[in-house]
Amino acid sequence: MRIVQLVPAFSRGDAIGEDALALDNYFRVQGLESWIETPDIKTPHPSVRELNLKGLASLEREDVVIYHTAVATPYAEDFLQFRARKVVINHNITPPEYYRPFAPEIAELLEASLRELRAFVENKEKIDLFIGDSDFNSRMIREMGAQAVTVPLAINWERFRGRENPYFRRIFADHKINFLFVGRVVPNKKIEDLIRFVFYFKEMINPAVRLIVAGNYRALPKYAHCLQDLAYRFHLSSDEVVFTGWVEEEELRALYRAAHVFVSASEHEGFGAPFLEAFEFSLPVLAFKAGAVPETVGEGGILMEDKNPALWGEVANLILEDEELRSELIKGGKKRLSYYKSLNPPHMLLNLIRNL
Repeated sequence: MRIVQLVPAFSRGDAIGEDALALDNYFRVQGLESWIETPDIKTPHPSVRELNLKGLASLEREDVVIYHTAVATPYAEDFLQFRARKVVINHNITPPEYYRPFAPEIAELLEASLRELRAFVENKEKIDLFIGDSDFNSRMIREMGAQAVTVPLAINWERFRGRENPYFRRIFADHKINFLFVGRVVPNKKIEDLIRFVFYFKEMINPAVRLIVAGNYRALPKYAHCLQDLAYRFHLSSDEVVFTGWVEEEELRALYRAAHVFVSASEHEGFGAPFLEAFEFSLPVLAFKAGAVPETVGEGGILMEDKNPALWGEVANLILEDEELRSELIKGGKKRLSYYKSLNPPHMLLNLIRNL
């Protein structure tokens, strides 16, 4: 049995790319022939090859092709025609309305992505298995009309066990309180709400505060400019709202270790891997209750149903000042992380594949 994973683009640090790599590594350890194919290799890797539709079409029924949904691709129809067994993993598709004010062309692509996923469901007799990487994502498939099994996102925890970047550590390990968000700088993440919360915290609780936004902000310049303008109008300096851009693994480890609380005001999360990463670094979480966030965070964080900056500020301060509460949140996060790791998502997926 050969297992090939299809991703629309491959980049280290990207949640789908890292998921595919973690699965590929597990399959190889089990003695299987496994690789990843994509039409867009942004970060070269030995396991990643250029998309070869002719080669994929020659695979046998005993083989498996895993299609990771993210954005619509020109090879979706080809995928449906492969002889190999076919698995679709739904990583969720951001509702297009979040992008429409900033990038109508991306909104159109997301509309196409939703149509693609619906087309897979309409052709469910050609798909051997639908996977959601959260119950939230599995429910999306079921509501479209197909059965789906939940297999959580695969995460390579070795990425977080190396040395940290000493320069980053020195910059951010100062007298300031660090609120950290990790993720792409895109509209559904609602980073503007984090800026408003930090403004309240600075004015009303403690002026020595910093919001660190670690993630690519170049993909949507108009949105990034709006965020920078908002911080400027709130008189928050570039050291009080820090946009790091995409960071290397050593830098990311330093940021997690320098942070005091992980914060997220995102209104649409299909899984939320950074929440589990925060738990790995014993960080309590303060997040907006939306999408898959409740099932990922569990008892490891405080989930807010309101975007009121004052309420966020006071709750954040409580997490910082109340040692018993902080300890309980950290303990809850470790418990949630232990449960997730015990599931062994790559093993779950391979068992499902072998039972097809």
